[in-house]
Amino acid sequence: KILWPRDPIQKLATYYSFPSWVVSKFVSQFGINQSAKLCRILNLRGPVTVRTNTLFLSREDMQETLKKANISTTPTRISPWGLILDQGRPKGGAIHLPAIRDGLMELQDEGSQLIALSTEWNESKGPVLDYCAGSGGKTLALATMAIKLHPNQSTPSILAWEPMESRRRHLTQRLTDLNLTDSIHILDSLDKVESKFGQMGCTLVDAPCSSSGTLRRHPQLRWNLNSEECEKLYPKLQREILANASFTVKPNGTLVYATCSIFREENEEVANWFDREFGDKFDPWPHSLQLQSNSAHHASCDSMTSTASHFTTLTPHDHGTDGFFIARWRRKAG
Repeated sequence: KILWPRDPIQKLATYYSFPSWVVSKFVSQFGINQSAKLCRILNLRGPVTVRTNTLFLSREDMQETLKKANISTTPTRISPWGLILDQGRPKGGAIHLPAIRDGLMELQDEGSQLIALSTEWNESKGPVLDYCAGSGGKTLALATMAIKLHPNQSTPSILAWEPMESRRRHLTQRLTDLNLTDSIHILDSLDKVESKFGQMGCTLVDAPCSSSGTLRRHPQLRWNLNSEECEKLYPKLQREILANASFTVKPNGTLVYATCSIFREENEEVANWFDREFGDKFDPWPHSLQLQSNSAHHASCDSMTSTASHFTTLTPHDHGTDGFFIARWRRKAG
């Protein structure tokens, strides 16, 4: 006879099929009841969410176009670009939808869209640098912000840096397909990044991380996560990247740090470290109200490292998005 575990962490880990060390981290951050909700949500399929490319059409027009293709959608709650496909993944996969092939929309979780929106960038603030640009989802969202939210401005000054050559090639092809090569400049070496020190009106650091916030997208990842990587190796790399990126920001410019992790070591602890080490150069930049976490349950959790107004955490069980963390600072004028 196999006995059901009595320990609450082991019970959650067994019931929802998670490594016990992962559940232990959840409980330390969110408490036992919220952790149970989080584990349950992470075992369900996430919503299929797209970002409308408003360079070409409005979200309303995109919604109508999909409706004509018998795909019903619901606008995202916060992002002005997002649509959730009501029936989930369409037959054949969303990536094969004509609107995605034609560049009218792209798959992007609402939380990821909110990272770009949290920069509150426009060209009047100076050029923006997408540091660790990956395949360019947030880079393209920044272009949408500049051109559509500020249509009377000249061509936006958007720079992207991605250390992996294969991803830079992919981003270059995407820009070519969307006819945006004149609007977005890809930096292809660290020397070119360093030449921009002190010049950026905004730098966005979407740092490499454990991707623990995307566990419902990648169920197998829970068994590939490594506690040492999540608690030590990733935070060390993230601190180095954030520190280096900070040098690109000009006086009165802004710095945004983001991950798709829900582990405190990669999020609040990295941001708290930056506050301590760079507080003489950067002030906290509080989030706008609509991006604040709906986290009343955190108030009773003594183990939370910070409730700072310039931090926000998005979680699947609290916001319906994938898991993300966003912290913001403004460089001092002096």
